[in-house]
Amino acid sequence: MRQGNKSSKDLIVSILSEEFPLPLKKIFFEVKRQGASISYQGVHKSLTEMLAQGIIEKDGNKFRLSKKWINEISFFSKKLLKAYSSETVINYMHRENTQLCFDTLKDFDRFFIFEYFNFPNSVKKPVIAHWFHMYSLIGLSEDDILALKEFISKNDFYILCSGETPLDKFFGETFKKLGCRIKLGAKGDASTDHIIFGDYLLQAYWPKEIKAAIKRIFSVNSIEEFKLSSLLKLMHGKIEPIHVMVNKNSGLAEKIRQENLKQFCS
Repeated sequence: MRQGNKSSKDLIVSILSEEFPLPLKKIFFEVKRQGASISYQGVHKSLTEMLAQGIIEKDGNKFRLSKKWINEISFFSKKLLKAYSSETVINYMHRENTQLCFDTLKDFDRFFIFEYFNFPNSVKKPVIAHWFHMYSLIGLSEDDILALKEFISKNDFYILCSGETPLDKFFGETFKKLGCRIKLGAKGDASTDHIIFGDYLLQAYWPKEIKAAIKRIFSVNSIEEFKLSSLLKLMHGKIEPIHVMVNKNSGLAEKIRQENLKQFCS
């Protein structure tokens, strides 16, 4: 039986994802409460089929989602996301110019970790980033951080940062431990952040409100004054869009790369 576009099995999965384990009677009550037109025997039949399919498992006289099934769909989801991301990367890399918008900081971070850093760089040119304040790994998932670690381990990564506050130094040490070279108090245009990878130049244009919020977070006089909750709220909350431009221009990318690298020699 279906409720709108949801089958009874879909409803059972949804119910057991929020509360578990549950007896048949409670599952039936919850399915009916969501408006499904199905009998007690119908719910029992769906549960029996789901047990046989390995979607759920019994815990005494109660039911819960199968951990094996959860792991399988998690693996499939990651595989599907990787396939779609690869297709996106291929589309981007064939364009001379790409314009994008991100309405959370986390989405922007994930874009350059999983997509931009998969653009071509066959001769392993140094990666150059110039940020007005250091980026933070706080708020990223374990998969995000592992992917970034792997990328840094395979590339020469240089980060210039205009800021040199206690928080810049703290986050800078984190990137140093991953293998990056850091230059705080770097000279350059702080109106945009840029990351040079291969023949590509990524420029991020920060909304004034977001830039002001980041400056407030970094204005602490010591790490003890740092408010983690403010950073997490900024990382995950909806914000005025960050406008990002990605240009493929080998000459310009190399010129900015060499200019930035000179600061590490001074």
